[in-house]
Amino acid sequence: MTEWLDVKAGVDFLAADTRGGDLPIVAMGTSAGGATVMIAGGELPRIDGVIAISAYADFLGLYIDNTAMFGLPRFFGYITAPFLRLHLGRHFGFDRVRYTPINGLAQLGERPILLMHSTEDRQVPFSHFESLYQAAEAHGIAVTTFVRAGDWHFVCYDAYIASPAQDTEFTRALLAFLRQFQNGAG
Repeated sequence: MTEWLDVKAGVDFLAADTRGGDLPIVAMGTSAGGATVMIAGGELPRIDGVIAISAYADFLGLYIDNTAMFGLPRFFGYITAPFLRLHLGRHFGFDRVRYTPINGLAQLGERPILLMHSTEDRQVPFSHFESLYQAAEAHGIAVTTFVRAGDWHFVCYDAYIASPAQDTEFTRALLAFLRQFQNGAG
């Protein structure tokens, strides 16, 4: 609900730094961070592009999925989700409950996004990727995807997590997306 404000602080800092001129700003995050950069991208026109790795489409949907992953009946997530929403609204403010990745995505406009996910992710199910992809296409957003088979929450293979540049397939996908921002063109 409020993490996107941290991204805003970073964007404001970068935008105020005269050494950067008007270089493009691409926000990148993984999991909850991927969700956060989508919200920030929707709220901050200064963000030129978004890279979201293993992001969820909305927190309540993830909550429902996680109740099932923890062995509880799926209906438990459905019947308790409204109470969680009420709690989040009381805690963060009901106006902030609208800050969801899928809503942020709807506000990206013509700015591009790279969605990355693995097909068997046990932390954020692949169905969230599918929802985000469908929403991006429905809004006419320039969406690029990178999907990896298996359960790789960080999408980068675990053997390369400390040095992701060694995962050449992962790195090529990132660099191909970033090329569109060369020479400051966003």
